[in-house]
Amino acid sequence: MRSLATRRKIEAGNKYWVAEVGEILSRYPRDIYSSFGFPGRVRNIDTAIHEEETAKMYFFVPSEYWRYDENTQSMDAGYPKEIIHDFSGIGKKVDALFQDRGFFYFFHGKGQYKSDPKTKQILAS
Repeated sequence: MRSLATRRKIEAGNKYWVAEVGEILSRYPRDIYSSFGFPGRVRNIDTAIHEEETAKMYFFVPSEYWRYDENTQSMDAGYPKEIIHDFSGIGKKVDALFQDRGFFYFFHGKGQYKSDPKTKQILAS
């Protein structure tokens, strides 16, 4: 099995695919909600991001976020957590998100925020 670093997840709607070296793996697409163990109340994921360094995936839903551990193939204990509590200053909803050089870049409305995922501090807006 190849390392997780060579794999990429592609998400659209309620499905996701895994690509490895430019090819979609067999057994995909899969349902996001059942594959990752979300409870039935979660029916809309606003955005998601993979943190390669820790093999964690963050899923942002309205007002909360979940963290999935790719090594254990399960949601981390203690989640979901409130966005407004852990990423203070962003608001209750995340419209878009990307990662670059170890930082998360959040977009909410017209706001843009740079955050350190380790400390959860907003470094710039």
